[in-house]
Amino acid sequence: MQIKILKDIKTESLLIYVRSVLEDLTNQLENNKYKIDLKNPEISAEIKKNIYFLHNNLEKSVLTQKELARKLISTKDEKNRYKALAFYYNTLLQEIQASLKEGNHWIPEHIVFSLLCEWIIEEEKSISSFTFLNDVDYIKLLSFYEEPKSTKEYRKNLLKMYKISSSMIEKLKDSKFKNNKPKKSKVK
Repeated sequence: MQIKILKDIKTESLLIYVRSVLEDLTNQLENNKYKIDLKNPEISAEIKKNIYFLHNNLEKSVLTQKELARKLISTKDEKNRYKALAFYYNTLLQEIQASLKEGNHWIPEHIVFSLLCEWIIEEEKSISSFTFLNDVDYIKLLSFYEEPKSTKEYRKNLLKMYKISSSMIEKLKDSKFKNNKPKKSKVK
């Protein structure tokens, strides 16, 4: 897959991040270390179904962070592309690390749905290479979390997830990759 324009590189970087979160999340779900419990089993099942749908499709179409690191080291062709992907991926990682402190409760699938919703729907970014992303109703999935009977603490945490995903998208949009080519010295 040849990515040519900046917004496509940023999209792929976002998807590498989303894939890494979903890989960890599906692993935790399968090992019963994390549970999606939205009080309604049908809604929880719908959320899980979409998590696995996104994860399975991203596995087929997007690098993992480890594969990206290997490509940076071993590939001479498209080196700048991989440098840019790594730069934007790290931008996202740094933003969430700055926003989420150790021990804070987070809702990883909510972050994923929020990121994709804002990037695809609100920012109208290109996903032509990843058409499966159009098969998910992010707004519907996010609305499942807006349960009227939820506690004040839960609603506060949801608001934090929205703010974190928005700040990550803003950082991604505003960041600019500069390819510093080594300068050649002139021989006199």
